[in-house]
Formats: sequence, C-alpha cells, structure tokens
Amino acid sequence: MSDFDPDAENVPETQLESDGDGSGRPPRRTAVGASGSAPKPWLTPSEAQDGKPISYRSIHEMLQVEDDANFEVMSRAHQFLFHQLDTPFASPDEHKLRQQDLLNQLWNSWHRSPESLGAMTSEKLFANRSLIDLNHYQVFQVLPTAKVGIIKAVYEYLERLYHPDNPATRHEAKYKIVNEAWKVLSDLSSRKEYDKSLQASSRGRSNDAF
Repeated sequence: MSDFDPDAENVPETQLESDGDGSGRPPRRTAVGASGSAPKPWLTPSEAQDGKPISYRSIHEMLQVEDDANFEVMSRAHQFLFHQLDTPFASPDEHKLRQQDLLNQLWNSWHRSPESLGAMTSEKLFANRSLIDLNHYQVFQVLPTAKVGIIKAVYEYLERLYHPDNPATRHEAKYKIVNEAWKVLSDLSSRKEYDKSLQASSRGRSNDAF
C-alpha cells in the first residue's frame, strides 16, 4: 500500500473527539471546516496543481483488508494504524497527523453509515466462515499487501477466539489453521516464498482458462 500524502494547504482543521462509548477504541480525529462545514476533498500535490480533487480512498483499502472483512477485523486494523500514526504532541509529524485524520474520517463515515450497521450486528461473523479452502491472507481477511502489524492484530484476536481454553468459541481445526497462516506470514522470507507460490498458482489458473 503506497503512502498517501495530501497537499498540506488543502488539509482541513482537525479536532480531537473523545470516544466516550466505553468501547476501548482510541479517540477519533474528525475533520471540520473553518466554520464547522464539511471537510474539503483531499488533494495529492500533483493533483492539487491541476486543481482536481480526488475522492476519499475506500476504508477497506486504507485498512488493507478485504472488501467483505467483518467489523471486528476492520476495527483491529483501524486501531493498529491509528496507534502507528499517533505522534506525541511535543514533536508532531504533520504528514502522519494528516494520514491519521484521513483514516479516521473514513472510519467514522463507514461505521456510522447504514451499510455498516449490518456488518456490526448481522450474523456475518468470521467464526461462520469456512477456512479450509482459504489462503493465508483470506484466513485473516486482509489484502496480500497488508502490513505485518495489521495481520498480527487480527491474528491475536482470532487466536484468542479459537483457543482451546476459550469455552465459548474454541475450535481446534480453525485454531490450527490460524496459527499455520500466522507462522508463514509473520516471517519475511517464508511470506515471500508463499507470495511467489500464490502468484504461480494464479498464473496457472489463468492459463487453464484459455
């Protein structure tokens, strides 16, 4: 995933909101205009020169998760990225703060929308997915380009979910699959080899189609 570098002159003012809902999620930064208006579209330096605003990136792309990733997985990815971008106020990194603001604009917009309510309350939970035929990235519901920190955040959640000591949701087969996937993706060299095998498999399927 490439870095997103909005033009500093077009970044709206920000204010820090307290979550206040007891969820344990980090505080949210929400962008506001000069007089409380909606935030302006963000521009990249090159597009700012042309005066052409770009649309917000999708929250799934920024979180590096699959388009159908469930709310818990997305929440873990959001928390990881938020804290990674967090900067002490004594020495603020403006680039990181702008990225953090964009991340939270997207997150707040998504999880407060009617479409996301189904993801939060429906029966579409990871525990109901079949893991047998999924590749390692699909097990964690992340994109192949996802940072290892995001994968680790999701792994820790799933490891506790399926752990044999968890009487409510323990699942020996899924616990084994999750740990096998993490063992491969947590190691740089083994992950590179796995990615090569996925690419080779994908090319093979493409050739079979003709």
